[in-house]
Amino acid sequence: MKHKFSILLVSIILIYACKNESKQDAATKKEYALVSGKVTNYNGFLKLINKEDLHEIKHEIKISDNGTFEDTIYLKQPKEYLLENAVGQSTNMYLSPGAQLHIKIDGDNLGEGVSFSGNGAIETNYLIHKKTLLNSYSIYPNLKKETTEEIVANLEKRHVKMLDYLDTKDGLTDAFKENEKKRLHYTLLNSLSEYTSMTRNRENPEGYALPEKYSTQISNIPMDREADYRLSESYRRLVSTKIVSKVRKKINPDTNFIGADLFFEEIKKIPNEYIMNEVAFSQAQGSILFADKMTTERLQNIYDDYMGMATDEKRKKDFMKIYESKLANAPGSISPKFENYENYKGGKTSLDDFKGQYVFIDVWATWCTPCKAEIPFLEKLEKKYHNKNITFVSISVDAQKDYDKWKRMIKDKNMAGIQLFADKDFDSEFIKAYNIFAIPRFILIDSEGKIINSESPKPSEMIDTNWMEEQGI
Repeated sequence: MKHKFSILLVSIILIYACKNESKQDAATKKEYALVSGKVTNYNGFLKLINKEDLHEIKHEIKISDNGTFEDTIYLKQPKEYLLENAVGQSTNMYLSPGAQLHIKIDGDNLGEGVSFSGNGAIETNYLIHKKTLLNSYSIYPNLKKETTEEIVANLEKRHVKMLDYLDTKDGLTDAFKENEKKRLHYTLLNSLSEYTSMTRNRENPEGYALPEKYSTQISNIPMDREADYRLSESYRRLVSTKIVSKVRKKINPDTNFIGADLFFEEIKKIPNEYIMNEVAFSQAQGSILFADKMTTERLQNIYDDYMGMATDEKRKKDFMKIYESKLANAPGSISPKFENYENYKGGKTSLDDFKGQYVFIDVWATWCTPCKAEIPFLEKLEKKYHNKNITFVSISVDAQKDYDKWKRMIKDKNMAGIQLFADKDFDSEFIKAYNIFAIPRFILIDSEGKIINSESPKPSEMIDTNWMEEQGI
């Protein structure tokens, strides 16, 4: 009996060891990085965004009920990522094959409530401090206070500070430093380019002139450096700026209208196929995602232009999903519906209960700081239109474990309007149908259940305007 027990015990140990080994296996393989950590005082999601490929599907990190997480990320070479949460906060992060990076997060402010340790922490902490140096001087606040010469000089000083920090930071590899020097050079050029754009107006359509050594580099930026395009966000912006500069020369001065087709004409001329496909995808995606009141005819035109020139099959499939989703949520389309959401005042509530009324929907959560900042403005908006045919509905995407917290906050803040609790937080069908990945989000639906705007302005942005009246209310 004792012998059998020993065999059983050995078997259990072996099974556990195998399981433990397989957990670490992916982390030690050269093409994987292990990301683990602990989250406190935050109940949303975490996503990783590849900064070298911003169109790549965001990788969601699953957080357990006790706030811990562990995930493996496939990558063939070192990459810079953004770690993003549900309220739009993000922080830089560096991963390399074989890395084991540990993260501690407290609250929803990733700018202050996060710390890193383990392999990759040195590079990650460098990137975070680099961002601090980058933010040490900003053009916009000084636009009217400083001359062009002063702004250029201050940008150059900032550039030197970042180079000095890079050179003196211990633990960085030569390869990392070499790539970072390229990034910093493009960052300087892009900042100068943005300054020119900021100073452009009717009296000065070209913007303030830069020193020739910079203006020449910006106007002659090569469009075929694929490695740099993957490496540097600033280089990608410089490429896009060059396209915009060419398109501006083709604008009809009578209408001042820039059609997406003009951009596609210039994008086709990019000599590198990878860059051409990426810029075309960015243009097509931006044209349909961020345009207010996009008609189905314009959607179709953009679809035809893009699909007629794109050669990257993966990108075409990605665009198809975006296009179909936007088409479904275009103004005039029947709104997706929610059914039997719990109402704070009792019973269940569905979107169909509001037939014959306009509906302004606020998607929020108790842990979302920007959401809570909008509550006073939302209440003012409700009072402003209390005699109109419009109902204000707030839908919480809190997790089920925060149900009591949701009820408490509504009571403590005496929140007005119709307060509902989504059935499956961010996985609720209504939330997914509207592609809601970040909150707050505001949606306006007309009295026939048709979408007026699936990404309406925030209450704080419209409280002193006639935006609602312009929508027919």
